[in-house]
Amino acid sequence: MYFKNSGEQITVKAKIGEVMQFEIISVQDIVAIIKEYGNDICLVNNDPLTWGRTPRYCILIRLNNPEPVSPFQINKKGFGMASAWVSVESIGNITL
Repeated sequence: MYFKNSGEQITVKAKIGEVMQFEIISVQDIVAIIKEYGNDICLVNNDPLTWGRTPRYCILIRLNNPEPVSPFQINKKGFGMASAWVSVESIGNITL
């Protein structure tokens, strides 16, 4: 998985260690997720009663071996310029 800040180049990569997916039925589900993973996910606000809307799903991705890479640009044409996620077979397919 590669990472970039909005409007900037790719600068970091990491291996995906684990993907966890949760369906949220009630605030108690959120509280349980925060209790189990809250320290690792560094929430700014860990009080779901102040969030406004209750999310319906939560996906947590555990990253292994994050490391900087030489900065490079990608072409997101066809994915939508505001896409937060782009899934490709190979990063080489969208590297400029």
